[in-house]
Amino acid sequence: MPLPQVVAMQLMAWLGGQLFSAVMAHWSHAGVVPLWWCYGMQVLLVQFFIYLKQRGVTEGKLYVQQALLSLVLIFCLLHPLAPWVYLTGLIVIWLVQGRPDKDRVPLYFSSTETRKVLSDWLELHPGCFIDLGCGNGRLLAHLAERFPDRKFYGVEQALGPWLLARFYCRHLTNCQIIRSDLWDADLQQMAVVYVFLSPQPMPRLWQKFRHEASPGAWLLSNSFAIDGEIPQEIVPLTGPLQQCLLCYAWSGC
Repeated sequence: MPLPQVVAMQLMAWLGGQLFSAVMAHWSHAGVVPLWWCYGMQVLLVQFFIYLKQRGVTEGKLYVQQALLSLVLIFCLLHPLAPWVYLTGLIVIWLVQGRPDKDRVPLYFSSTETRKVLSDWLELHPGCFIDLGCGNGRLLAHLAERFPDRKFYGVEQALGPWLLARFYCRHLTNCQIIRSDLWDADLQQMAVVYVFLSPQPMPRLWQKFRHEASPGAWLLSNSFAIDGEIPQEIVPLTGPLQQCLLCYAWSGC
């Protein structure tokens, strides 16, 4: 994302936070709702806006969806909610995200462009493929359909995405979805290991890959580099978050 656009977005977020906080403090009768809460809600709105834009939602739809979400948040601020509502929200987060506080891995979905680029890359790199943290499994379903003579595995810990992955891959006999922690996955027979995680777990993952993978295996990381390691290949992507595919080969040394 260009620097002027980033600066403009941050400025809009700050101005929006000021306005949002002032309005909410007035409506809540002299600050019954803490200002930090109002700022937090504005941050959530901005992040939701950015997420939808990354998913390819058009500008008009973005404004409509952000306005609707703003109304929901304002209603929640002005009207006390029953305790079960917050418990339900916590359960939904657990179903969708699993334990991001433990693994430091948010829920990311590989883009349509990534699927195409990865498919083309796999044309020249045969062998078993595993997606650690496969999310909803749509990437695996795409690859398994394109390469019916190869085996594909997906590992996902969060219950909700795991169920979706099982659904998307239900008709594919060459694709297996496993509900497990990615650190428990066996990489010995895998020729290609694909991940779209975050910067924090990459050093540990590299150590696991070096310890378990066979010489000649590849570790492909969507956008997040491994500190101190130079990838053998870098395949560019055009997304604001998914910027490149970093390809690390393991020589066995």
